[in-house]
Amino acid sequence: MIENIEQDMIPDTYVEKLASFFKSVSEENRVRIIYALSKQELCVNDLAAALRLSQSLVSHQLKILKLEGQVKSRREGKNIYYSLDDQHVVDIFEEALKHIKHRVEEGKDEVMNMKKRKVLVVDDSGMMLRTIKGVLEKQYEVSLANSAMKTFAAIENSKPDVILLDYEMPACDGKMMFEMLRGNPETEDIPVFFLTAVAEKEKIVEVLELQPEGYILKPIAGKKIISRLEEFFNGGE
Repeated sequence: MIENIEQDMIPDTYVEKLASFFKSVSEENRVRIIYALSKQELCVNDLAAALRLSQSLVSHQLKILKLEGQVKSRREGKNIYYSLDDQHVVDIFEEALKHIKHRVEEGKDEVMNMKKRKVLVVDDSGMMLRTIKGVLEKQYEVSLANSAMKTFAAIENSKPDVILLDYEMPACDGKMMFEMLRGNPETEDIPVFFLTAVAEKEKIVEVLELQPEGYILKPIAGKKIISRLEEFFNGGE
């Protein structure tokens, strides 16, 4: 029996391409784009309007899908229209959707019924970003940023449920970043927790005067940060 499996195993090249195929649809906005294109051919403007996304974001996601061979394009005058590459892509997507609907509607998979909360961690330290991601990624969908530009790009790509923001970042520090977030209608309602290594009373008062959701002291303790987030999310429901 085992010998049969070994003999029939698909080649590594196909395994890699299959993994790449499924990885390319592992982002929510790309799933929405594929669904829209399964219904009809659309240009970037129409997709952006239908999905309520920016044209730059749609263009970026289409580029990824096209590189993976899931989407094709054609030019008509000044416009470029996109569609799914072939019926195989449509069939795979529809079968996967049927499976998900079946699992959810029948209540067979509690995990599927529980959508992971999205946490954006902003810190200039790569080590700190990796540490926090390692702590949170089993329970939350974690994205990372180490600058203001990357923070807003991450938010545009997938709006988080909460932001963990380093208060002592160089250049554009936590206070400046917080004010930028609060001054933008698209981000003003995103809850923010400051991460700070300074425990002096004066610094804590300075942090709290900005009225974030709260603060978490560094070094980061796994149980502590998870407890704070669970308390926040549970208290907000």
